[in-house]
Amino acid sequence: MKSTNKILSWKLPQISHGLASGEISADQVIREVVAAKKRYQKIPIFLNFNEEAMRQQADSAKPHSKACGLAGIPVSVKDNMDVAGVTTTCGSSFYAKVTAVPAKDAPFVKLWLKRGAMLVGKTHLNEFAYGITGENPWFGDCTIPGASRHLTGGSSSGAAASVVAGAAAIALGTDTGGSLRVPAALCGLVSFRAPGWFPNHRGVVELAGSFDAMGWLNRHVSDISWIASALFPDHREGVGKKGAFRIGILEGSVLKNCESEVLEARDLFARALTKLGHELQAAQAEDWEMAGSVFTPVQAHEAWKVHRKWYQANPEGYSAPVRSRLEIGSKISRLAALKLYSEKKKLSQKLIKAFGDNDFLILPATPFRKLEAGKDQSQNRPLLLGLNTPASVCGLPVLTVPWKSAKIIRGIGFQIIGRKGAEWSLVKFSETLEKIF
Repeated sequence: MKSTNKILSWKLPQISHGLASGEISADQVIREVVAAKKRYQKIPIFLNFNEEAMRQQADSAKPHSKACGLAGIPVSVKDNMDVAGVTTTCGSSFYAKVTAVPAKDAPFVKLWLKRGAMLVGKTHLNEFAYGITGENPWFGDCTIPGASRHLTGGSSSGAAASVVAGAAAIALGTDTGGSLRVPAALCGLVSFRAPGWFPNHRGVVELAGSFDAMGWLNRHVSDISWIASALFPDHREGVGKKGAFRIGILEGSVLKNCESEVLEARDLFARALTKLGHELQAAQAEDWEMAGSVFTPVQAHEAWKVHRKWYQANPEGYSAPVRSRLEIGSKISRLAALKLYSEKKKLSQKLIKAFGDNDFLILPATPFRKLEAGKDQSQNRPLLLGLNTPASVCGLPVLTVPWKSAKIIRGIGFQIIGRKGAEWSLVKFSETLEKIF
């Protein structure tokens, strides 16, 4: 058997082939996961981690499970998703105390299990996923493994950290206003936001139902197609456009807060795409900076509906930032909410016009390269949301890819935004990016 302590840095087809052929063993994978967790034990990556459960999964795997695409692949789960027999905390001071231990897996989690994935643990998140920095007053702030002065971003913070640390090959997460995209960019990872693929949110604690989307983070862009095929093995071959794509590079005031390094990297990325044969043109992001004016109050209104009873019974169980956001939601009347939803629909129609005749739109996922741990992030939160909420308002799928160079290891990532229902087209596009990444 192959001896290495870097199995989880391999591309997923290599790991899968190694497990199926016996070149590597489940025990080797588990030992590497456990070692990574111990190496970064000062970071609250996991809110629940159970080595024994992993070994039981490996021991109970059926002989035919090797035919399952994700067989033996270690996958972490954001701790707002139910896993049977495992407490869900939601990163909250009280949620686990007022809810029963789940008896069933969330359907989203169940799909990955059905495909053979090995669950390694439940990961850190912003309190109730209501944040975008990776901070949590109850469980500690999540920093980037190997870069402890920088926050991962959130709310899928532990999800991103688990992949960076080498404690998971894939991390399941949710994305409401950038909760997969922001940590992907700041941590140098890939993320896939797929609202059209995973409409069933049962067993996942909602933040704002009209914006919430399921998805994942992983290490290599070239693995996106492999993951998609493993999840949906009956998908018809050839569905989705092949070859060159038309891509709009978004311009306008939505970019006003971006650092020069981010915009320079975007231009280099655009040139690389042109060399691959894709057709690029400027796309005007008219009204894109207005997304927050609708997103923020609608999110607060929907979050209040979820939390009202808990909040009224125990307001001190919430941190001050989350409490203030919920209080905003509590003051939105039914009539005001109806008006907001009407504005949301109208704005979405305006934002979609930016596509023109393009297949995709490209926009940075973060306006800057890092979030300094221990600093006040109140000014950074709206800047991060400003780039990510437009796709959320429109309910669009997004592939986020990292930009790396000799000078920049991590911190810059780009959203490749597809039209509604275009998840498979994004998969096809990802296949063309291997020469860049």
